[in-house]
Amino acid sequence: MSEGKTVPPFYAHSTERQDKADWEFLPDHLAAVAIFAERFARSFGLAKAACLVGLLHDLGKFDPRFQLRLTDDRIRVDHSTAGAALLMAEAESALTMSSRHKDGVMAQLMASVVAGHHAGLPDHRGADEANLAARVAGYSLVERLDPAWRMVLPLDLTDLFPQGFRLSPQRDFFPFQLALLGRMLFSALVDADRKATERFNVLTGGGPEPDRDWPSLAACLPAFRDGFGAKIAGFGEPEGELAVLRARILAHVRAKAAMPPGLFTLNVPTGGGKTLASLGFALDHAAFHNAAAGAERFRRIITAIPFTSVTEQTAAVFREVLGEDLVLEHHSGFETEEEKPQASSSVEADSRWATKDKMRLAMEDWAAPVVVTTHVQLFESLFASRTSRTRKLHNIANSIVILDGAWVETSASPRRTGSRRSSPSTRGRGSKQ
Repeated sequence: MSEGKTVPPFYAHSTERQDKADWEFLPDHLAAVAIFAERFARSFGLAKAACLVGLLHDLGKFDPRFQLRLTDDRIRVDHSTAGAALLMAEAESALTMSSRHKDGVMAQLMASVVAGHHAGLPDHRGADEANLAARVAGYSLVERLDPAWRMVLPLDLTDLFPQGFRLSPQRDFFPFQLALLGRMLFSALVDADRKATERFNVLTGGGPEPDRDWPSLAACLPAFRDGFGAKIAGFGEPEGELAVLRARILAHVRAKAAMPPGLFTLNVPTGGGKTLASLGFALDHAAFHNAAAGAERFRRIITAIPFTSVTEQTAAVFREVLGEDLVLEHHSGFETEEEKPQASSSVEADSRWATKDKMRLAMEDWAAPVVVTTHVQLFESLFASRTSRTRKLHNIANSIVILDGAWVETSASPRRTGSRRSSPSTRGRGSKQ
């Protein structure tokens, strides 16, 4: 793929230059997306599959009609189905062999991902003509595409399934597992395609490069924990029954931070200090397991809350403790904030707007080390088919996710779900304010 400029001049993106001197060669774009996608999917074991969908996602741009569209946008060409058709053919072949059944299943998921990387994930079958089966039926790569498309071959479509991934024996559950795998892969491709295209537009447009540079959670943890310690120390010795109970809850929760990663619950009534307790646990849990693994076991902390007003309050607390510019607050109120005025009045104003612009960009991919959001944003990322919602999903992998106010438990004692051992929570019961 690195020798893209030696093949016939097929392009992925155009500019206003008529001589095409700065147009993006299609092989270069496919390679760039493959590299991004592979990196994004590495944390959940789909690096190889992600690289392949990156190479195949715009295969349809080898259609001579698409090349005409680059200079005449009145021409309509479906460029997403070609790669999906190739993958579905591979899936049908693999599914006939018991030794490659998992590869066949994975190829089907990859086909859906490629087909939906612009319009959203399609149904596999259905009455709608936009379903995947209908789109690939009768699609002939030989008839529609220039022979140059074969430059992406041969493709190694073996061992696609993530190592160590165990499918549930329950027939009503493993389809959900496969759907989530597909969505994670979809997220990696969508974000990779958007970032690769963004980079091309910056290079050819001459504008400033968007600020998407965030420090890792591992790099931030020492300062985060110092800030948390200073916040707690600022309360002084607990006075009064409520303050004593809050201190006990916090101490109990933090003492459990070395427990193995898993699903936890924390049942604390309103006023019990669960916001700081859950944050303290998350910071300590990440620090312990990152150190134990000798690597970044946990990449970010995500707190999801039912209501926007409480989300704003929690984000304010987190910013006070962790730093103003390292906490992403994402909800509908932030998505609709006013745009930057054409003329800024001061360097301070420019800096403030630059921070807001960076935060808006981070709402697309949740790359910040700490995210405070709503249940709506989180669960739409998990279950929606739209590219804008699912783009961030790959960054939820290897995160500590705190679901506040999601379940009401009968027990008043924090515990690890499914166990009798007392433990802290990454999920808690709170008042719905």
